[in-house]
Amino acid sequence: MKIPELEAMPASFVMARIEPGFQDLEYGYRMGLLGWKPVVEMSISIADRQEKFSTALIDLISVDKPQPGEVSRLLSEVAASERPQAPDELLSRRWLYLTMAWLYANRHNVSNPLETVDWVYAEFDYPEEVASFVYYMPDDATFDLPEHRDLAPIERLMRRWAHYLRMRSAEFGRPQAEAGS
Repeated sequence: MKIPELEAMPASFVMARIEPGFQDLEYGYRMGLLGWKPVVEMSISIADRQEKFSTALIDLISVDKPQPGEVSRLLSEVAASERPQAPDELLSRRWLYLTMAWLYANRHNVSNPLETVDWVYAEFDYPEEVASFVYYMPDDATFDLPEHRDLAPIERLMRRWAHYLRMRSAEFGRPQAEAGS
């Protein structure tokens, strides 16, 4: 999955929002949201906090010009040994948040950000937590904070999107001002 009209997320963007583990990196790489360079960069950062290094981890942080499948294979091996194992649902929710945050931060570089939200919504199998700012979903004004009720529909969707990002940012531990950018 590559977000239409956007580049893959840089390591700095991901690391400013979550404290990734190798399972996060594997999920993001497998989904096509991360390139191999950010994976290696973040792997080095994660490795700096560890006392033991497997051969696969040493090989992963040493990747310079990967062979086809090399990063995926090494990352899978390193992620499989990470404890505790994160549930797929948690990894998916974290990457949904990161994807929506990346799209929001780059919304001025996308021809129709709300259509791209719809695309992400479908790619992540229609998660209920983002349905309130998918443009074609029924408008439930009861969701809105009182100050949002009188806004035009597009502005209301954008505010709901920003609200979602603030909530997930608080949940995943690294609050950001991204929803105001």
